[in-house]
Amino acid sequence: MLQNNYAFLFITFINDEIEEIDISLLQVQKCWSLKDYLKHHMAVSEYKDSYQFVDDLLKTYPQMPLAFLLPLCTGVDNKERQFRLGKFKVTKNKNWITGKAYEIDEITCFVKKICGVKVLKKNDFLAIYKIVSDESYDHENMLTKLNIRRDEVIESFKMSCVSNIYDRLYKKVYMFMRREKIEQD
Repeated sequence: MLQNNYAFLFITFINDEIEEIDISLLQVQKCWSLKDYLKHHMAVSEYKDSYQFVDDLLKTYPQMPLAFLLPLCTGVDNKERQFRLGKFKVTKNKNWITGKAYEIDEITCFVKKICGVKVLKKNDFLAIYKIVSDESYDHENMLTKLNIRRDEVIESFKMSCVSNIYDRLYKKVYMFMRREKIEQD
């Protein structure tokens, strides 16, 4: 019966009385994802090398959301808009980006194992990035603290807001037992 309704609907719209508003009802085109824009602009953009670099990162770290890789690569505002327009340019040092991506990957793999999840959200990645991008960041210390403070790691990633995840992860995990004083909650 449902197939008959679709057939009737289709026959109704192919007659001469179709109006402009009816076209939107038949629209089946899907909006482009960031990956679609990536593929397109790798071929045609004047910044092909930047798009290629992002594609290489995505191939190396497929679990990292593309929307997260953009702020990792540039400090420019409206990153996603620039990316969609074909005007995205990597502005940070590529070796620095690659190094931070590796550290973030190590942390996220460890966090997924501790929390028992398969996928982290974009906000989780952004909170981790906020920690690892600090000039005084010590990666070995972070890995050690993640192992020691597993319960706090789990609690940190139960939150959904970047600033809340960051605050808890930074204060309760990364800065645990450090000499520097941290303002307590």
